[in-house]
Amino acid sequence: MRGAIVGASGYSGAELTRLLAGHQKVSELEIFSNSLAGEMFDEHYPNMAGEVGLRYQKVPEGITLRGYDVVFLATPAGAAMSLVRDIGLDGPSIIDLSADFRYLDYGLYKFWYGKDHLFQNEENKFIYGLTELNREALRGARLVSNPGCYPTSILLALVPLLRDEAIIEKEVISDAKSGVSGAGRKLQEEYLFYRCNENIVPYRPIRHSHIGEMEHQTYNLTGQDIRLSFTPHLVPLNRGILSTIYCRLSKDKDVAEVEERYSRSYGEEPFVQVLQSGRIPNIRDVVGSNNCRIGYI
Repeated sequence: MRGAIVGASGYSGAELTRLLAGHQKVSELEIFSNSLAGEMFDEHYPNMAGEVGLRYQKVPEGITLRGYDVVFLATPAGAAMSLVRDIGLDGPSIIDLSADFRYLDYGLYKFWYGKDHLFQNEENKFIYGLTELNREALRGARLVSNPGCYPTSILLALVPLLRDEAIIEKEVISDAKSGVSGAGRKLQEEYLFYRCNENIVPYRPIRHSHIGEMEHQTYNLTGQDIRLSFTPHLVPLNRGILSTIYCRLSKDKDVAEVEERYSRSYGEEPFVQVLQSGRIPNIRDVVGSNNCRIGYI
């Protein structure tokens, strides 16, 4: 396939570039970034020197992107929808890494992101791209909306229990921690070394946009409504997420049944490892990989 990445200068776009540059099914790859146009990828990510060897190009008009087989959008929320409108839904396959198409209800997008959606009068045709939980819907999909970082960590743990109605109370609490790169590659005071080092900071509690995504997708994936109390924290790490989730099981459920549900859901999944009861996962075991580890007590 001939692929394009728009927004390849950020951390997500750079990681995606590394993965696709060596992908056996990608015959040609071009990367776009207005801020770094004309510069070499390796100059900004020397840790990947020798793996990529591509030069950033200026982002073309959306219609030009129709010449690719697959287009990845690693742009901020709000920018992707404009590109999708220009490319057209009948053009190449589109995989959007932003939040612009994660809600089937565009009214929810406006509630959580404070802006009208350009497609608000149309049906959302994007499929939620959390592969382990939505594989059948994703088979053959041309339009895919990738999940957020925190939602990936929390939904992978919650959905198997919700699908079997193993949770009696639909009030779920999650205390989550993320490395600094999760905020993206931008220069803001709260992400400077002297602010982050030897410090832990909760941010956007109660109103974090990922709350809406998680509540919305738990219903779409399981038919179960939950109320999620979620507080993310910035911790002095480069990358990685650890989410601690608290929920109450039905009276007739026990730990053995929780183990059985996780085993049934992820026994054949290469990237999700369910630990034995009582073992606690940690960030060091997964950072830099495509893996998720789930532990339970």
